[in-house]
Amino acid sequence: MSITHDNRFRATIPGNHEVVDLIDSLTVEWVTPSLAQAYLDTIYQVDDTNARATRPIKVTEIACDILDGNWSPLMDSLKFDTRGILRDGNNRCKAIIEADTPVQTMILRDCSEAFLTAVDTGTTRNTAHVLEINNTYNPKMTSRALILQWQYENQYQPGSRVRTRIRSGLRPLNTRNILDHLKHHPRILESVRHIESESGLKVLGSLGEFAWCHYAIATVNPGRRDLVDEFFKRLAQGIFTQENDVLISLRGRLFQNVNSRQMTLKLAPGMAVALVLKGWNLWVQGEEKQVLVW
Repeated sequence: MSITHDNRFRATIPGNHEVVDLIDSLTVEWVTPSLAQAYLDTIYQVDDTNARATRPIKVTEIACDILDGNWSPLMDSLKFDTRGILRDGNNRCKAIIEADTPVQTMILRDCSEAFLTAVDTGTTRNTAHVLEINNTYNPKMTSRALILQWQYENQYQPGSRVRTRIRSGLRPLNTRNILDHLKHHPRILESVRHIESESGLKVLGSLGEFAWCHYAIATVNPGRRDLVDEFFKRLAQGIFTQENDVLISLRGRLFQNVNSRQMTLKLAPGMAVALVLKGWNLWVQGEEKQVLVW
């Protein structure tokens, strides 16, 4: 920061020209209820962006502040992307409509995707929320599968608490880079869709974990996706071809883990994933297939 002759701070942030440009173009404008609705309507003009989740309690709280004269235009800014789509400020726009009162508020326009991901405010969001906002298919399942992929490729044990055990020099997976991680593993969405279609898996565990297992096994066996699909189909539906079929014990153990009230039958975090991989390895013994070890 540098100080001008009249003692006002002026942004001179090295290496971050976008932030400087946004600060220079920041405006404070009157937002009427009708304009707030028009801003909200921009969200539905595109298919790749979903509205932020809003909280009725928070909307009413802000509306009360407006009516009580406690609204400040410096609280936060409405943020628009380069297409003019409202990307942050849903609660505030809905509060203006609920209060039926125009207010002054800060507005940032022409925000890049990287900037919007880094400064998303108003509500605490996890990786699934970020995927949902960006119109990702089944964001909850996809988020779980992506987290497991991050753990796997960075050689963490299944079930590791990655947020408290990040190794030196390793970038953690978080809301800022989850979309980039998905871009590196786009076919994980195919696995999410396939596992979602196998309804019998719901009683056996986390669909997000099954989706990652499907993706990981299919990735090392690119020419035998049909066999991978068959493995999960038989696991889901309880289809066994012989008395000592490994899927009998695997399905039974997973079912116990999910449905038993006895803690002794519960698996440690990550063990269900390890058992599925082990089950695949045993199921294809004697076949010309790649096994997977975590």
